[in-house]
Amino acid sequence: MSNTEKFLLKQLSKPGFHGGDKLGKELGISRVAVSKHMSSLREKGLPLISVAGKGYRLDEGVVLLSSQSIKNSIADKHLDRLVEIHLHQQLDSTNQWLLDQEFHQDSAVVCLSESQLAGRGRRERQWHSTAYRNLMFSLSWRFSNWPSSLSAVSLLAGLVVAEALDICGVPDVQIKWPNDIYLNNKKLCGLLVSAKGEASGACDLVIGVGVNHHILEKEGAAIDQDWIDLFSQDYSVDRNRLAALLTEAFIDLLPQFEKKGFAPFKEAWNSRGLYMDKEVRLFGQNTDEIRGICRGVDDQGVLQIEQPDGSKTTIRDADLSMRPLAE
Repeated sequence: MSNTEKFLLKQLSKPGFHGGDKLGKELGISRVAVSKHMSSLREKGLPLISVAGKGYRLDEGVVLLSSQSIKNSIADKHLDRLVEIHLHQQLDSTNQWLLDQEFHQDSAVVCLSESQLAGRGRRERQWHSTAYRNLMFSLSWRFSNWPSSLSAVSLLAGLVVAEALDICGVPDVQIKWPNDIYLNNKKLCGLLVSAKGEASGACDLVIGVGVNHHILEKEGAAIDQDWIDLFSQDYSVDRNRLAALLTEAFIDLLPQFEKKGFAPFKEAWNSRGLYMDKEVRLFGQNTDEIRGICRGVDDQGVLQIEQPDGSKTTIRDADLSMRPLAE
C-alpha cells in the first residue's frame, strides 16, 4: 500500500465526510488523483461512501484496525513480550505471512489484515470473511521444545477467544471440539494452528483466529455451514480491543502451557464445551463412525467419549467431525 493510501485511510478513520479537494491539497495531488486512490482502496474491499459535494467517508459502524490503538490497550507487562504488530490492508493469509517471518523465543509477533484472499480453516477449507468488517488475527510464538500435546494448543486458543469475547460483552460463547467457537449453536469463529521446526528442537507456532464480526450477504452465501456474526446479534465489539485482549491472553497463557501442559485449563474448557454430556457421533474419511456421550477433554486435551458400558473411547484425531447424535 502506498503512503498516499495510508494517509487517506488515516483521514477516513476520522468521523464525517472528507472532501476530495481538501485531501488533494494536503497530499499535493489533484482531486482526480484522490479519486483514483479511493477507487483502489474500494477495490481492496474498503466500505467507502462518496457523496457529490461532500466527499468520502466510511460506511456506518466501520472502525478501521489500528496497530497503535491495539498497543495502547495492551498492558506494559505484556508489551515486553510483544515484538511487533503488523497490520496489512490485504494478504493471502495472516498465518502464512507469519510462518515466513522470523520467530522469537517466548515472545509474540502479531499479524492482522483487513482482508484475506486465501484464508484457510481446518482441512484446508476456505475461510470466508468480509473485508474491513471482521477480525483476521494471527500470532507467532516459539517454544523451546515441542509440547507433549501439540493438538491441545488449539483447545487453549479456543478458550482464549471465548474468554476474550466474554470480556467484550458477548456471553454464553461455547467451544465445539476441536477448534470452533459457537454462539447460539452457530459458528462465530474459527481457529487454525500451524507448527514447524525440528522434532528435537524448538517449536514455532502460529495461531490464527478468524472472528465473524460482520459478514455481508455475498460472503455469507458462500459459507457451507450454519454461521453467526456479532453484528446480527447487536453486539458492539471493538475489533482493536478484541485483538489486544487476544494478544495479552496468549502472552500470558502460552508460557504456562509450555511449563504445565493443558491440565490447568481443562475445567475452563469443559465448562464451555458445546456438546458436553450430550450424545454425539464422530466421523471422518476412511474411519468408522464413533458414537457415545461427550465427556469433554482430559488433562492432555484428549477427547473422551463414554460408551454404553461406561468405558471411554479416547479421540486424538482432530480431523474427525463431531455432531450431536440427533443430526
